[in-house]
Amino acid sequence: MSNHPRGGRLDPVTAGYSLPVDAPLYEPGVRGWAYRNSFFAGVLYETEEDAFLDILPAGLTPTHSPPQVFIWGIECRTTGLGDFNEMKIEMLVDFEGEPHVYCPYIMVSALDGALAPDAAMAVGREVIGAPKKIGLIRFRRDANQIAVTLERPIGKRLVTLSIGPKEQLTPAELGIDQALPNLYLRVIPNPEGGRPSLAELIRYEIPIRCSETESFRGTGSIVFDSPSAEDPWHRLRPVRVLQGLAARFDLDIPPVARIVRDYLQEVRPE
Repeated sequence: MSNHPRGGRLDPVTAGYSLPVDAPLYEPGVRGWAYRNSFFAGVLYETEEDAFLDILPAGLTPTHSPPQVFIWGIECRTTGLGDFNEMKIEMLVDFEGEPHVYCPYIMVSALDGALAPDAAMAVGREVIGAPKKIGLIRFRRDANQIAVTLERPIGKRLVTLSIGPKEQLTPAELGIDQALPNLYLRVIPNPEGGRPSLAELIRYEIPIRCSETESFRGTGSIVFDSPSAEDPWHRLRPVRVLQGLAARFDLDIPPVARIVRDYLQEVRPE
């Protein structure tokens, strides 16, 4: 018989980057996660201030009056997270006197015939607090337009956005050559109940490099097809559409972000 103790040999701290630690669902490369030859189509619009403020975390303020929102569908082609579609809402906000975007809602979707993009969903929720859910997102190119739809559950359409590209301009001319810092609210439930284990505002730098020859401006349309208590994207309804944008792009999502506000530290002990 062996004289060695029969206790577990796995070190939870050093075993792996993510769960399961002996075969991580996701882990970054040297520069994080690479998006290559990806594409987005989105609509910039104005919305109602009360609805905007109702879902905005403390410490953030609208950059514009009326507040502005950018909603975009993305064909994501990545290294390390797989290929998938995504749709997200970004609210244009100020934090500590500087412009940022804050994301209250985001969905990810498998491509036809593929499994759900579990790594893309998990890394967003666990690392930076991106509020990702699984939906059905489809792109269609027809009649000189690019349309993107979101369903959740399947058969219940939540969003239809479309753009009609009218002119090809450089990223600098479109104002998309430099991305604003991203803010996310990272909340982790406490397994013992009560207040969450974490409630943090995360600042994430995600530099985007849009194509010099495939960046477009044009007309935009956004419709929240049906309200949903489970997925209330319709709260940020459009009051006035400003423009449609589309571009092919590359980016590298870095493996680290920065905690810029810890809301639990501001709460008095119970």
